[in-house]
Amino acid sequence: MFLNDILNSFLTEISLILIICINMVLSLFIKKGLYKFIKYFSICSIILSSFFIGINQVEPPYYAFNGNLISNSFVMFFKILILASGIMIFFLSRNFINRIRNKVFEYYNTLIFGILSGLIIVSSNNFILLYLGVQMLSLTICLISSFVRGIEIKKNILNYLIKNIIFDGLFLFGILYLYLLTSSFNFNEIYNYINYSGKYDLFLMICFIHIIMFLSIIGKVIILSGNFYKNNSYSNCAFITTFIPICYLNILIKFSLIMKNTYSYIVDIFISILIISLITYGIYKVIKSTNIKEFFGYNALVNISFMLLGLLSSLNVYGVSSILYYIIVYVITNIGLFSGLIFFNGSKHMHNVKDYEGIIYLRPYYTYALTICLLSFASIPLTGGFISKLYLFSSLVRGNYLYITLLVIVSILNLGCVLYSLNLVKSFFMRKPPLKNICNRAIAPKVLLYLSAFIIFMLFFYSNTLIQFCQVIAYEI
Repeated sequence: MFLNDILNSFLTEISLILIICINMVLSLFIKKGLYKFIKYFSICSIILSSFFIGINQVEPPYYAFNGNLISNSFVMFFKILILASGIMIFFLSRNFINRIRNKVFEYYNTLIFGILSGLIIVSSNNFILLYLGVQMLSLTICLISSFVRGIEIKKNILNYLIKNIIFDGLFLFGILYLYLLTSSFNFNEIYNYINYSGKYDLFLMICFIHIIMFLSIIGKVIILSGNFYKNNSYSNCAFITTFIPICYLNILIKFSLIMKNTYSYIVDIFISILIISLITYGIYKVIKSTNIKEFFGYNALVNISFMLLGLLSSLNVYGVSSILYYIIVYVITNIGLFSGLIFFNGSKHMHNVKDYEGIIYLRPYYTYALTICLLSFASIPLTGGFISKLYLFSSLVRGNYLYITLLVIVSILNLGCVLYSLNLVKSFFMRKPPLKNICNRAIAPKVLLYLSAFIIFMLFFYSNTLIQFCQVIAYEI
């Protein structure tokens, strides 16, 4: 039974744990000068671990370790997304690794640990295990940021840890309150108790718990402030802005599905107000940003806020599938953007937005590819970002026509996203050749930039197949 549980649901996680242990042993015997060996070893090991997902049982859903882990198509979707993102971020970390060669073992182990934490979060079917995965992810963010030199990033890590404790307390409070009501930490048992016990007097309590736990997750996103991104490395920013949306949105979808029969307009109103506030705050911060990493850090907050719209129609397959489709497009676009930033920053320090003025005169083809990624975030037609926003907005109205007012407000706010993205694109084509020359021999950022731009462009024409795939996954949750 124990072996079946591992083979059907936890084999990839076990393999990652083994990779971490092997790296720790190798660090004792391999010289630091052979840092390239550990780089390729780690990448090949993760790629090999990814193939183990094919062994997992998906249909019917498999409950492992007394129902604490689950394996189904929904979990499989997020696992593939996490592993694919992790592999791409490994390739993007080349420039940063060259600066910390004496800590290469520790850095790659930390990245693998982050991937492992994401897999635990998405496959958990128990609040205790989910809480453990969230803590592991928070620890990973702090650890990978600690490899960056500078007193400012150390202050930001300490500030993040202190604020994170507050939201961890909120999250833990919601878990314990829910346990007092249902006497269980298991998602299935809690769902059955809430929806089939017939205790309708718990309605307000469940809404209160839902809001508290929702706030705790959103709070964790907000405290990753602009300064935290500003003083971090590009590869670390790519990791944070990619993994945080994947893992935290998975948690929020789970919350909504567990409590969906008690899903009321109290929660809807709260989420609607939160979405409007977050998008407004994010757009304001993006427009004010002068640092390019800070720019895309707040842009991630704006995109997460848009994805929350799908939770307002969580009873509807279209609502969940719109989030799944949006997050695919977001991950591809985000990887493409940071691939471009890492390429342009390879030989020169181009940390400010103004440093990118006129880059079309230096690297025209790379600039065009980076522009396609930015236009996707701006939801401009002929990009996958346009389809993802269109599908998200249509799923909102399809869920309930009362959301039309919210849709109008969000559409107006979306103009701000178009404005700041096009403003940055405009600077790329300014008749002002930059003083800095670009010379970067790294192949991975170039390949990922071109590949992301190509996929984003093709998704505009072939989005229907991917949308249908997301609907099948949402239907089978």
